[in-house]
Amino acid sequence: MKKGLTATSLRSLLITVLVVIITAASAGFYFGLQYLYTFAVSTTQATITATSSNGESAQLQKLQQSLAAQQAVIAKTNALFSTSDSYQSQVVTDINRYASEAGLPTPSYNFSPKAPSTPTGPAALPRSSTSFTVSLPASVPYNSMLTFLSGIEQNIPKLQVSGIDLKRDTKQGHVTTPALTIQVVMR
Repeated sequence: MKKGLTATSLRSLLITVLVVIITAASAGFYFGLQYLYTFAVSTTQATITATSSNGESAQLQKLQQSLAAQQAVIAKTNALFSTSDSYQSQVVTDINRYASEAGLPTPSYNFSPKAPSTPTGPAALPRSSTSFTVSLPASVPYNSMLTFLSGIEQNIPKLQVSGIDLKRDTKQGHVTTPALTIQVVMR
């Protein structure tokens, strides 16, 4: 006797195969949907990060452009105050130039070893200053002296005449300056 497939067993086999195929398709669809959801979330996060980075990059470029545009102001601000190491040579050069422009003889300097002073009070900035004495060797015209003093007061780094000893000379319109005290502001 030959055993073969009967209609009933074939039907049972086909139903079983159909159930397995439907179950496999459902499981594949579920896992595929989960994979697509995870991929969509990571893509969205990458897009948000890229957009944020692009905005930050644009803002950084604007800040760099602003800083580059302000370099002249920064350089001038840094030049306002001398350092305690370099103020003497810079001051001598500047004052000699002002004396020459005003037609005055080269002054002499006295940088006595004074400790730098620090301003106090509510309006004091975090800076210090020191004073030195300048004297001109001969009598000079009064107008030339005013030009010289104006140059000192407008100097960068900041110089300020804090004491002056002017005496009338025997020549008409001339003065002598035995002592001119100048204060230099330092960082």
